[in-house]
This record gives sequence, structure tokens and C-alpha cells, in this order.
Amino acid sequence: MGKYIKSSKEFFIVNENYDYDGGEGEGEGEGEGFFRNYNEDYNEDYLDYNDEYGKPFFTAKLSEDDKRHNVKEVGKNITWYGDPNQMIIVPKESVEYMSGNQFNTKKLFFLRALIETTAYEGGNVEIECDYAACVVLDIQDILEEQTAYYNDEFMEIYDGKESPASTGDEDLDSYIGNEDYIDDTYSDASDDVLEFMNEHKLALTLTYNNLTREDLVEKYKALSTEDEDDDSYFQEYLEYETNILEAKNNKDGDFGKLNVQIRNGNHRALTAIATGEDFICVNLVKEDIIKYKGYYNKV
Repeated sequence: MGKYIKSSKEFFIVNENYDYDGGEGEGEGEGEGFFRNYNEDYNEDYLDYNDEYGKPFFTAKLSEDDKRHNVKEVGKNITWYGDPNQMIIVPKESVEYMSGNQFNTKKLFFLRALIETTAYEGGNVEIECDYAACVVLDIQDILEEQTAYYNDEFMEIYDGKESPASTGDEDLDSYIGNEDYIDDTYSDASDDVLEFMNEHKLALTLTYNNLTREDLVEKYKALSTEDEDDDSYFQEYLEYETNILEAKNNKDGDFGKLNVQIRNGNHRALTAIATGEDFICVNLVKEDIIKYKGYYNKV
């Protein structure tokens, strides 16, 4: 107890039976997979945990001074308070934890016990929002995450995320994430055509290319290939490229999705989601309030 763990993966991924909605798992240890060593019979003991200064990690109620100038949003068992100009609502599936953040199990167990005990008594725990930043997902994010997923590195690289960002189409995701997709699928194509398709993979979608479908057709014609199979392979390649561009323009899948990375308050966010909250609230940094207006839901 009191151990520090390096990432949220040790909670979210360690047990395949973990129910993301807070239900009980059937894996090793007592209770849900989220807290493998947590036992609900010892809630009161967990509430005896203190921080390094001998004070409780959290209190069930904030002071009136803390709440006076804040707005609030009520969840299942948590009432969030935050800055009226910066507080937003973040669905649990859009939450990312600070890379490299270490989680203190005593702090996590304390907060879970506090939430459950307060809920049992008919109340909500009051939590003050902390700061977070955001990013709107684009083709580069999908490319990097799908590549990591295909190479079995996703869980290691993308702490706390359940699945990679997607185009909304499994075939397109495979085309994007598999670095050898073109070589493997069109292995009978001529060397010039293979080189061309690999060199211009995602050429319509990655912004630094600034190429159009017509540009690709003209470039392909300049290869002067006379093999009908090459023409067929090129048409399949062109369809993939066009469909990915359409997915981007239509904001299919995760294109245009807002993700929020917690800067401070990782323990609060992690435990809130683990105990059944459908959303958390954060104070979005001021520059992102302006930059991403229209992407988030403000309280």
C-alpha cells in the first residue's frame, strides 16, 4: 500500500475483466480490476490514509471560499467546481492522462473510499477542477496511433487509452497502420509502381503534401507503365487514398475529435472514471478556450 505506480495502464489494462463503467471484474484479487488490491470492506481504513503532511488527501466538501466564484456540474457521485470562464465537460473516453505521471495508490484508494462512502450516505463528493489542455485529432494522430497498434506498441506508448484513434473504417485503419501494407498487398506490381504508391501514401490527407487526386493520376501516368495489373493496383490504391480524404472531410471516426490531456488532477480524473462517472470536468487552459472554441462543451 502506498506504492507509486508509473501509469494508469496498471489499472486500466492489467485486468482484462475490468469493466470500464465501474462494474465488478472477475480477475485476480478482490474487487474490480481497476483496483486489484482494493477491498470494499475496508473503506474506513482507506480513509485513514494521509498525505506527507499528515492531512487527508481530499475532503468530501469544499470550503465556501473555494466554491464562491466557481460554477458547478453535478455527476453521479461527484460535484465538480471550476472557473466559470474555463470549466468544460469531458466525456470519459476523451480523457488522456499526463504522460509519465506517477499515481500514488494511497491517494487513489483514499479518494475511491471517500466517493463510495459519501455516495452510500446519499451525498456527492465535491471536487475542484484542475487544468488540462486539448488537441483535435487529425490524420497524423491516427497514423501514429494505428502504426503503434499494428506494431503491438500501442498500450506501451499511449498510456491509459483503450484503443487507437480511427478513421471509422477497419480496412482504412489497416491500410494506414501497416507500414508494409502496399508491399504485401501489391507484391506483384512493378517496382516503379510500388515505389510510387509507398512514396505517396496518405498524399491526399497529410497537409504538407498539398496534392490532389488529379495530381496523383498525372504522376502515375508519367511512370509510363503498360502493365494492366499495375493500373488495377493503382486504382485500388487511389480508392484508399480518396476514401481516407473523404473520412477526414466528413469527420468520420476520430477525425476532428477533441481529446483532453490532464495536466494536474490525474488522480481525481482516474478515480472518478473508475467509480462510474461518465464524464469529468476540467479547467481548460485559456489559450485552448480560444483556439478550440466550438469543439468542447462549456459548463
